[in-house]
Amino acid sequence: EMSMLQIEPSHEVKFDLIAGRSVERVIKLHNVSSHPVAFKVKTTAPKRYFVRPSSGLVEARSGVSVRLVMQAQKTSARPSGSDKDKFLIQAAKVSASSVGEA
Repeated sequence: EMSMLQIEPSHEVKFDLIAGRSVERVIKLHNVSSHPVAFKVKTTAPKRYFVRPSSGLVEARSGVSVRLVMQAQKTSARPSGSDKDKFLIQAAKVSASSVGEA
């Protein structure tokens, strides 16, 4: 089956560190299917990032922007292990009858 969501950027999100400032990136989720798709974004470092919205619904042939915000770091040195931080986007088809109940 064809994937339900196209994700931009598709593989990697780069955060440029600026001491004392949070850094925001946006990923775009585009529903390429003909039915609504529920999504949830997870991260391996939930204390380091805010994800808004972290879950929601993307209508058929529509799109949603998700903000990934890396919390302000004390220095511009990359936090230990942060180069291995990952984001997982889960998606599931939603039947038309369950949309109103969500």
